[in-house]
Amino acid sequence: KNLRADRVKSGSLDAVTGLSFGLLTATSASSFAINAGSQARAGTNTDGIEVTTPRVSTAYTRSSADSALNLSAAFSQTDLSRNEAIVADDIGLAGIVTGTATRRALSAQAGLTWGLTSRVSYGLSAAVNKVTYSGGFATGLDGTTLRDSRRLTLGGTSELDLTTAMHLSAGLSYSLFDADGAV
Repeated sequence: KNLRADRVKSGSLDAVTGLSFGLLTATSASSFAINAGSQARAGTNTDGIEVTTPRVSTAYTRSSADSALNLSAAFSQTDLSRNEAIVADDIGLAGIVTGTATRRALSAQAGLTWGLTSRVSYGLSAAVNKVTYSGGFATGLDGTTLRDSRRLTLGGTSELDLTTAMHLSAGLSYSLFDADGAV
């Protein structure tokens, strides 16, 4: 069902299928999930079966009567020379990346919310994202060269229940972005 045939640049024919595994354990106060996946590829240009495009993610949630803690992390690797050009980041945005490099993306997030049962609640969050390219070059949709990058984001929220039908929310976040070779 998930098998497809790709014609690669050298003229060989590859058969590709997706592999995935997921585990979820949950109680009324907490949950833990881990998901892993990759692609299996066999073709006329390879010896045996190659496992490509590995990815793994994990999430942990713990809640009490008045607060909640959320932790998550993810890793993915994409071989751009395999024409795997559409890359989705952790916030759901997709970009078109081409080239010959291996793209590795790593992210981690943490969030704490308290005051969930009162009229006023507060939250703090932190996230770090890192993308690296190795063993070749990578270009974006407009042809610009993509470079290794890191982003740290810190945030805070406050919510106020004015009435049972009206809710007021305010949030503030600050990000630091660093890319190799940026001026």
